[in-house]
Amino acid sequence: RIMSMVRSWDNFTTKGALRVIPDALVVTSEIVKREAMRYSFVPETRIYPVGIPHYDRYFRKTSQSREEFCRRMKLAPAKKIIVFAPIGNRYIRDNLLDKMVLEDLARRDCNILVRMPPSDNVALDNWKRGRANVVFDVPGRGSPGGEKDRKLNEVGRDDDNRLIAELAHCDLVVTGQSTITIDAMMFDKPAVIIYFDQEERQYYESIKRYYDSEYYRPVVESGGVRLAQSREELRVFVERYLENPRLDEEGRTRLALLQAHKLHGKATERLANVLISKL
Repeated sequence: RIMSMVRSWDNFTTKGALRVIPDALVVTSEIVKREAMRYSFVPETRIYPVGIPHYDRYFRKTSQSREEFCRRMKLAPAKKIIVFAPIGNRYIRDNLLDKMVLEDLARRDCNILVRMPPSDNVALDNWKRGRANVVFDVPGRGSPGGEKDRKLNEVGRDDDNRLIAELAHCDLVVTGQSTITIDAMMFDKPAVIIYFDQEERQYYESIKRYYDSEYYRPVVESGGVRLAQSREELRVFVERYLENPRLDEEGRTRLALLQAHKLHGKATERLANVLISKL
């Protein structure tokens, strides 16, 4: 007998169909279940939504206090914390957008924690520092804006622990089409999505094309995030969320349930029960 598990929200819509139909297919959500039936013709009776086991740790939050976290990350405890997750060079040709967004965010009197993508490079050379206290977190191997050994860029337990603490203690997340948006929903943290280019571009060279992807459509339609279509909208949405972090919280809960199936931190238990039932 064969048991398989779909590990990411975009596998069925961006990675192609299954070559073998397993006896049991574990998926993260009802959305992925429908995609398995539609695109790989997996019988419904063989599909088991369990949630995202990786997120079970997220529901336990973090044992670090805000003061301890800020001390370790060299942040100012009295100031707001914005986590900025750059889009990355592999998604944007001649990427100056990430640098532009960082410089805009850095004009605020706050903390900017730049969570670098573990499997990509980001063009941030000679970025202009503003009023903000800017700190870089580089999970895996490498350095901000530098080359990485792509065979040695795995996110380790310490990297993940930092991410949990960052999302638990931050006030806002700013990013592109990254899955960190879904991570933020697990902590009920507002997210502003970068929905504009550094200059006028054709559609297939624009960052906007990623948000039309089937896997990302539920994020756009959830009402749980704000899509900034200009630098001015980015500024406005950041200010609104920092002033009122409860804004769009119903949409965030809706999005979290869509992607994580249930919000009880028991996905691993459900996965184990499926495995045991098939032995």
